[in-house]
Amino acid sequence: MWFFFVRGPRPDLHVWPGRRWISAADALAWPIAAMVAVVGMAGAGGRSSGLIVAALCVLAARRLLRAVLFNQRYRMTTVWLAKIAAVPLLLGVLTKLTQGFTV
Repeated sequence: MWFFFVRGPRPDLHVWPGRRWISAADALAWPIAAMVAVVGMAGAGGRSSGLIVAALCVLAARRLLRAVLFNQRYRMTTVWLAKIAAVPLLLGVLTKLTQGFTV
């Protein structure tokens, strides 16, 4: 017997002044960073790198539209990645601190 648990839609986020601009910068920053990485290794990618850059342009346009027009539904990628990176960073800091106190 299979059980499927369906989550409800996420609640809208609080929109504060300036969030639309920060969301727009976040929406463009990650696809552009990926484009720079793909173009940097264009020799290794061959013809597929052009297709990947085109797909990243479409992704950037969709993210920008959502960040500007539906700002209450846009969740920032930088915040999400910072939450993921905070755990190993905290573990590294704690490890360094414990090494400093040992004799």
